[in-house]
Amino acid sequence: ESDFTPFLYYPPYISYLYLPFFVITALFSYAFFNGSLSEFQSFVASDPSIFFLTGRVIMILISLISIYLIYRIVLSLTKDRLSALTSAFLAATSSMHIILSITGKHWMPILFFYALGLFCLSNESWSFRKRFLLSALITGIGAGVSSIIILFTLMMVFWYLFIEKRGFKKMFTDIVMYQSAGIVILLFILPILLYPASLGFVPDMTLHDGKTIFGLISSPFVFPYRLIIIEPLVTLMALIGLVLGIRKYKSFYISSALFLILYSFAFYMFFRFEYRFLLPFIIFISIGAGYGVKELKDRIPSIYLKIVLAVFILLSLIISIRLSYLGSLNDSRILAKEWLDS
Repeated sequence: ESDFTPFLYYPPYISYLYLPFFVITALFSYAFFNGSLSEFQSFVASDPSIFFLTGRVIMILISLISIYLIYRIVLSLTKDRLSALTSAFLAATSSMHIILSITGKHWMPILFFYALGLFCLSNESWSFRKRFLLSALITGIGAGVSSIIILFTLMMVFWYLFIEKRGFKKMFTDIVMYQSAGIVILLFILPILLYPASLGFVPDMTLHDGKTIFGLISSPFVFPYRLIIIEPLVTLMALIGLVLGIRKYKSFYISSALFLILYSFAFYMFFRFEYRFLLPFIIFISIGAGYGVKELKDRIPSIYLKIVLAVFILLSLIISIRLSYLGSLNDSRILAKEWLDS
C-alpha cells in the first residue's frame, strides 16, 4: 500500500476497473512483441503509453454513457425528445466534459455516477423503493471511486422532500430511507477497509483554514464562476430555461438549486474551489439549457431567433471539435490557451 499512496490517494475502484483491461492490453501487446519477456518488461517500462491510452479509452466510453444518461434523465423529466437531445448535445460539447474525458483519471466517473443516480431517481417506470435503493447502491459504489459522490445523498433527500413530496417527518419514519442510508454507509466504509489510503485527501482538507460567513454565503456564486466564464452561452441558456420552466418544473429546480448550494458550501468548508470539482454542475446546467432552447423555439416562432439558436448550437460544436483535436495532441489546456491567444 505504501508504494501506491503517493499517487493513488483516492478510493481504489477505478484502479480495480483498469486492472483487467491493462492485463488484456499487456497480453495482446506481448503476443505481437518480437522478444523475450524480460525485454518486453523493459520495453513497457520505457514506454507505458499503451496503458495511458487504454485508460483514456475507458474514460471516453464512460463519458459517452454519461451523455446518454443525461438524455434519459431529461426525457423522464420533460417527456420532450428535443429538450433531451439538446441537453445531451450541450453536455457532450461542454469544454469541461471534453477536457476531463480525455484523461485517464477518476474525474469522469464522478459525472457518470451522478448521472446514473439521477437516472434512477427520475425513472418513473420503477417503484419508489427500487429507485431510492438503487440510487443508494450507486452512491455507495461511487464512493469507492471518489468521496465526492457521497454528496449525492443530498440530492436524494431533496428529491424525497420536493419531488416525491413525502414530507420531512415521513422521512424519519420511512424504512426505505433507513435502508438507503444503511447501504450508503456500508458501501462507503468498504473501500476504506480495502485500501485505507483512500482517505489520503484528508491532510489537504481546509476546514481549519480561515473561513468567513461571507465566504460561505458567496460560495454558490464564487464556486461555479470558472464554469460560467468558460461556458457563458450554455449558462445563459440554462438561466433562460430556469425562468421559462420554473413554474412547470418547480420541484426539480428547487431540489437542484438546494443541492448545488450545499455542494458549494461543502467544498468551501472542507476543501477548496477547483475547476474539476464542478463536474456535477454540467448535468444541471445542460438540463436547464436544453429546456431553454426548446422553450425559446416553441414560444418565439421567429426565423431570426431560430438562426441565433442554430448559431449557438454550431458554435458549441465547432469549439468542442477544436478542443477535442487539441486534446488529441496531448495537453489540451496549453494548446487551447495558445489557440485563444492567437
